[in-house]
Amino acid sequence: DKTKGYLIIVLEYGWMISEIINTDEDGFLYLKKIISNLNKRYKNFPIKDIKDSIISDIKAKRARCEQLYNSIIDLYEKLYDKKRRVAISGIDNLLGMKKLNANIGFLKSLVSLLEKKEIIANILNKAMDSSGSKVFIGKDNPLHLSDETSLIASDYNIKNNRGFIGMIGPFRMNYKRNLLLVDQAAIQLKWFIKRYEEEEHK
Repeated sequence: DKTKGYLIIVLEYGWMISEIINTDEDGFLYLKKIISNLNKRYKNFPIKDIKDSIISDIKAKRARCEQLYNSIIDLYEKLYDKKRRVAISGIDNLLGMKKLNANIGFLKSLVSLLEKKEIIANILNKAMDSSGSKVFIGKDNPLHLSDETSLIASDYNIKNNRGFIGMIGPFRMNYKRNLLLVDQAAIQLKWFIKRYEEEEHK
């Protein structure tokens, strides 16, 4: 059954805890990332300390998750305006960065890009020559906004239609964290679109 999984936690001295979990196919892709991160972080941790640590992490990341989901919903709603192929959100966050805000070249490039959004889709299609996630740092950023910006992008496929979701940020951003966020956003956006299409065809 593709909707069921068997979760196993192996403790020291061979003790084992197991549980059957239910999710959908996309959920398992997401779970793989979670399990990989948990194994790396909590290997050899006393089990009594794991719960408190996970709860603390959840609380610390809750605000970022809420912002991520709000952004996904915003993009989802914009994408389903039938006239649009490219949806952009969060530009005010870039403009709020002093170093970029003072860069006239960056501002001109950004305005030009916003006026010709279809160019973004074409650039990403060429740059993302293989499936998965990619990081373009500084001068390697194919959008050519500024050497002080980087791009993290991931693709998704729905019925052989390829789409992209990306994050533009400062050169010195937290790449590991933001790469995970973009991956999660791509999975969730795909899930939203699939559910929307299923509801439309009922």
